[in-house]
Amino acid sequence: MLILFVLMLGLVFLSVLAAAADVSQMHTQRRKLQNAADAAALAGAEEYKVTASTAAGDAAARASVLRNAPYATDFTVIGAGSSLQNGIQFAGDDVRVALRHEFQGFFSGAIGFPTLVVGARARATIRPPDVFLPITVKRFDEGRTDLPLDDPLQPDPAGPQTPNQRTDYLCSGTGQITAWPSAVGTAPAFMQTANCDTQPSPTNPGPEAFLIGTGVAPNNPSDPGEAIRGWVVPEIRNLHTATPTCYHDFDCSVNNSKNAVADYIESFGGASIDDSMPAPTVGESIGMIAGTSAGLSVDSIKARYQVGDTILAMVWDGTVYNGSNGNRYVFVAGYALFNITRTGANNVKVRAVSGIKPTPSEFTEQRRTVLRAWE
Repeated sequence: MLILFVLMLGLVFLSVLAAAADVSQMHTQRRKLQNAADAAALAGAEEYKVTASTAAGDAAARASVLRNAPYATDFTVIGAGSSLQNGIQFAGDDVRVALRHEFQGFFSGAIGFPTLVVGARARATIRPPDVFLPITVKRFDEGRTDLPLDDPLQPDPAGPQTPNQRTDYLCSGTGQITAWPSAVGTAPAFMQTANCDTQPSPTNPGPEAFLIGTGVAPNNPSDPGEAIRGWVVPEIRNLHTATPTCYHDFDCSVNNSKNAVADYIESFGGASIDDSMPAPTVGESIGMIAGTSAGLSVDSIKARYQVGDTILAMVWDGTVYNGSNGNRYVFVAGYALFNITRTGANNVKVRAVSGIKPTPSEFTEQRRTVLRAWE
């Protein structure tokens, strides 16, 4: 009787060990399958971003599964959207991948379950390019902060400019900018560009300019850098109107938002404008942080980026305005790509490597693929 009890106890113990082994195997298989689903969704989205072809995206996703989970290659589509149970599905810029894998367990077969099944789901999407929160210079006129709101662009200055006017990127005689200076070294930095047709590129960049630094002092001729430095707050818009738009919980106070903006720069992929806060449009006014507060963002930029990195930055028309509530602001003029050329203790310098476009979504080569929640 004792021997029988010991044998039964041994069988129970072995069964527990086998069941534990099955659970551990299921966990391992599911983790591998989830990694494969994540990789497939990102591969499909990345290919679709480049080709705009769902067939090419589907092929890239399948190839990724074959590399990472060759045992889960049944791509029969079952379900749709958030109810997708198996297969690969594209919906615009959204890619979903659902995988299943059947395998033999140690214990399950002995109790009548010949196979165990694990599943994994992943969703990737193509997002607009990162919008870099600081903005760089589009053009500089006389650098005054007391100009009337109905005249944001001053007349095109003739000939070389004074230090107060800084670099002017207007195409001669047009009063509007259509291109950055076409080449480095073709004329003194303070001269207007003579060529409105040639757009800058990585091999033909624009002149070096400050992206950001400590101090916004447009009327200070003793420091040419101060006239083209500044840090903006996209959460605070339309400061030239009686009813500004204030996203999130910053009560339209620039200083209340500067720490949050610095956190965006350092932590969220280069300061992305999130879904609840659309990218500023051309002609929209936007809050600017002046003075040494900008040092926060300089530190954040250097923590996030290195010299040689390409960033997407907002561009402004060159005039800084004083708002009635004490906040300074500028008008958005567009977007452009820049290479970071130098970083100092208090500033960051860049060169334009693209022309100016009205929206960040037009920089298709800079769009990014990210995993997102399955919902």
